[in-house]
Amino acid sequence: MRDDNDYAIEFGEYLATAAEGFMEATNAVSAAQMLADFGAAQAADETLTEAWKCLQSAIYEFRKRAARAGHEPSAVKFNR
Repeated sequence: MRDDNDYAIEFGEYLATAAEGFMEATNAVSAAQMLADFGAAQAADETLTEAWKCLQSAIYEFRKRAARAGHEPSAVKFNR
């Protein structure tokens, strides 16, 4: 049976995947801008926006699962 720690780890993996997707989208925007390709830049911007939303969601879900597993955020532990 899976426990809260297992779910936190699973969603940590989703967070890493979302971060990688955001990095790829950012690189695509930069490449399209360097090529001065307006159509490609516009499409890349839309992809970047979607990747940003996925990253925000993954962060939220990870933090929710981590809290259920009893993890105290570093900002709280270290008074940041």
